[in-house]
Amino acid sequence: MSNRERCVAMLDGFTDAQLINVAAMLQSMKQAIEDALQSDTPKQEGKIIGNTSAAAIRKAQTAFAGAAEDMGVSCEEDVQALVDAVRYGKDT
Repeated sequence: MSNRERCVAMLDGFTDAQLINVAAMLQSMKQAIEDALQSDTPKQEGKIIGNTSAAAIRKAQTAFAGAAEDMGVSCEEDVQALVDAVRYGKDT
């Protein structure tokens, strides 16, 4: 199964509220990557070096704020169940 197929299969199980959060997170990550690629930050072999990665992570963290609660993830077991669903297609 391709990454795209895995993502689509996973998204099919989300509620509309969860999809809104996923879309916001993806948009934020996409923008952070675009910002990093267009910055004047030095690059080495196509990889951005310096604090740009940290800035992208902070931007993503801001976008993710509250997403776990909205998705019903409140403990380590919930996180593991989500990881298992994504990686192995396991239903909880």
